[in-house]
Amino acid sequence: MSNNLRPTAKIDEHGEILSVNQDYLTILGYQKESDMVGHKIAEFRSASFPPAIQEDIVRIISSNHPYTGFTIEKTASGQEIYLAMTLIPLGQSIYKGYTAIKRALSPIEISQIKARMDSLAKGHSVINNGVIKTSFT
Repeated sequence: MSNNLRPTAKIDEHGEILSVNQDYLTILGYQKESDMVGHKIAEFRSASFPPAIQEDIVRIISSNHPYTGFTIEKTASGQEIYLAMTLIPLGQSIYKGYTAIKRALSPIEISQIKARMDSLAKGHSVINNGVIKTSFT
């Protein structure tokens, strides 16, 4: 997977995808914009992405603050792909959704994230975007 791809998308306040660029389609293996636009972004998230981290993301971004971290998404063929992401709120004082800018993670970055997730699964504390977590829930 090319690290030169920069998948971007606009998501509304209800989690519906408003637009995606060609890089997003390419990285997830979709052919046309309509394969993603109009769908909920959650449909493309891997079931192995920790709910506790997703809750943090929702809390942060819906408070109109940017978020930088990672996500695990599903490709069109069902494979998992680890992506770095920055989410930038669209609204000023009222949350209106966000712009997502992503990139594929390197094998080293993925192994570091997996080590952090393993530690969390074992009940150890980890820090995610400034929040100390001790479990997936």
